[in-house]
Amino acid sequence: MPRARRSQLPDSPRPLPAVAYDAVRTLAVRGGSPWSRIADEVIVNTGSTHDRAKRVAGLARTARCVWSGHLGSKPEREGTPFWPQGGNLMDSSMNGSGLRYSGESVLVTGGASFIGSHLVELLVAQGARVRVADDFSSGSMRNLYGVSGEIEIFAGDLRDPGVAARAVDSVQTVFHLAALHGGRGYIDTHPVECTSNMQLDHVVFSAAVAAGVTRLVHASSACVYPVDLQASDSERLLLREEDANFHEPGKAFADGEYGWAKLMGELQLHAFHKQYGVDAIAARIFTAYGERENESHAVIALIAKAAAKLDPYPVWGDGKQTRNFTYVRDTVQGLALAGRLTGHQVLNVGSARHHTVLELMDVIFDHLQWRPADFTFELDKPVGVRSRASDNTRIQALTSWEPETSLSEGIARTIDWYVASTPPERLTRLEDLLLSR
Repeated sequence: MPRARRSQLPDSPRPLPAVAYDAVRTLAVRGGSPWSRIADEVIVNTGSTHDRAKRVAGLARTARCVWSGHLGSKPEREGTPFWPQGGNLMDSSMNGSGLRYSGESVLVTGGASFIGSHLVELLVAQGARVRVADDFSSGSMRNLYGVSGEIEIFAGDLRDPGVAARAVDSVQTVFHLAALHGGRGYIDTHPVECTSNMQLDHVVFSAAVAAGVTRLVHASSACVYPVDLQASDSERLLLREEDANFHEPGKAFADGEYGWAKLMGELQLHAFHKQYGVDAIAARIFTAYGERENESHAVIALIAKAAAKLDPYPVWGDGKQTRNFTYVRDTVQGLALAGRLTGHQVLNVGSARHHTVLELMDVIFDHLQWRPADFTFELDKPVGVRSRASDNTRIQALTSWEPETSLSEGIARTIDWYVASTPPERLTRLEDLLLSR
């Protein structure tokens, strides 16, 4: 795979530079084409000459984009580097046994997203030659600051077969994380967008097989599990991979349109393995949280409400529902290890420990050293299933993976990042942010 290290905008006749520094503004791509929803960012080297800056702006116009800011402007919260020194989150402790990616050409779809960008960092640290494909509808170039000079960036809508074909060209392994999704507030109010993931998965898998990709790792979800197994406050089951499948009656009863689309993605993945022999790994991700996540997801939403010192403190549901909150660095370690497997595999990537939302809130309040005097439990809000946690027997047997970050440690890191990177005015828009992507 060529090491071009570039960012290419849709319909642009020339590549744009992808050196990641401070001068970042958003370009909105207009028109009725599949690019109409794309928001890409041009990253401009702060040490550039005036002529270089003018050339980048000219290329943006050529790509039928409208400059919404100005070169050299200071970014708002969304444009603030998560790690101002430019470093990434993956330190020497994340090397991990079994991660052998040296020189391997890898595509990460959705690689500018919350989980995707952390996975990209880990793969780069492991020596992979990484290409990121993202439509930037929710992901951000800013998430890739730490490794921008070491990766190739491809902007495009992967539902377009031509775009997908170019993205997978000369790639050995594909980590397919691209999807239309968000937190519970989003997926419950955007069922049409969620079902479009079935089309996206098929186009990406088809392009990958046609290009000779040897391994597909599909980011599935715990939402594929039957909701009746997750309906009890008292029976805190650990979900096993065999609890959700297509060959046993009653085992396909997914959580909403998003869960069904992910389950159908697994069915398609198995079909491509069955017909073409490609290695096909379905990794069911459970309730990941951490730096770069947004307020539409429960952990960041609760942190944001506490950072804003909302009192009474609003809680969706009664707070007794449980999740296995899994820190993102552990999640991507599991994904990277899954990418070393062969054949067809389905495995969980999540913690085996249940925590109630009330317990999570206590951890947040303790770290912030603040606690509200009163609470408002909003029982009409979407909360999903009553309990969810992962049985890790299979992934432990196959990869020896186990989450290593405690809830208190992961929450502390996440809070410190959020407080440092969030301007106060953003906290005034929480109602809108809770339902967005």
